[in-house]
Amino acid sequence: MNVFQRNPKRVVLMAVFAASFSSIFVRLAEAPPVAVGFYRLTFSLPFFAAVVFLWHRKELFAVTRRDLAGSGLAGIFLSLHFLSWFIALDYTTVASATVLCMTHPIVILALVCQIGAHGVFNWCLGYVKAIYLATWEMSEVLIAALLAAFLFSEIPGLWQLAGGGITILGLLYYNRHEEEETDLSRRLAGKKEL
Repeated sequence: MNVFQRNPKRVVLMAVFAASFSSIFVRLAEAPPVAVGFYRLTFSLPFFAAVVFLWHRKELFAVTRRDLAGSGLAGIFLSLHFLSWFIALDYTTVASATVLCMTHPIVILALVCQIGAHGVFNWCLGYVKAIYLATWEMSEVLIAALLAAFLFSEIPGLWQLAGGGITILGLLYYNRHEEEETDLSRRLAGKKEL
């Protein structure tokens, strides 16, 4: 078991922190939203392809036509996700655009399916609950807003600050109960072994 598999929750937090810079880089780019999305995916493709070819070659050759169709559909939705987010960054603050972008867990839970997401987040699903990942992914908004305040002088409004406060309280509340549930599960597992 490698260091990432031993600490999947830390991997979630690192991925959220890294993803928070995305909106900052898009705002700094002077290219149209479609070009930014194209180059973002084009430059990331070799890294993901290398991982697949080096460590997951068997899974790649086991892909069915149904899997390919699902991946194609996921690609369409992913491109719409990026396009709408990047365009929103031209019309509103980083915090507002990121909040709108981050409503996807609500949509996904409403549709009871998740076709595609960030690679690291998908990896994390093998080690943490989907609700844990979706909950902590919401902190991306807070980090992006802090970065935008520092880099672009985008000071959040009263409602954004209130929403950020509620989000922080929700994250802390969830984390506390997640830890209690994990501790209870460990104790129950220990009693079963006796």
